[in-house]
Amino acid sequence: MKKIIGSLMAAALMLAGAGCGMLTDGQKQELDAAIRTAIIKAIDEKGQKAAEDLVDKLVEEGKLSESTAAQIKKVIPAGIEKVKKTLEEIKK
Repeated sequence: MKKIIGSLMAAALMLAGAGCGMLTDGQKQELDAAIRTAIIKAIDEKGQKAAEDLVDKLVEEGKLSESTAAQIKKVIPAGIEKVKKTLEEIKK
């Protein structure tokens, strides 16, 4: 599964590297979906600490804002379903 997460992150980096202003709506949605998927996979496979580390990395890379990261980290202990719901709400 590390390969899957790595692939998702690589795809997200490639899209982000193209410049947010140059991304189509579809590409932005793909990037958002890749980020959500990576966070959920990290929780499933490695638990809360790994998910929080991934969220921190995404903030450092400029893919998540501090406020969005705080929202996600706040709900990680509540379980995967709550994280999924929060990520869907942020998407809207």
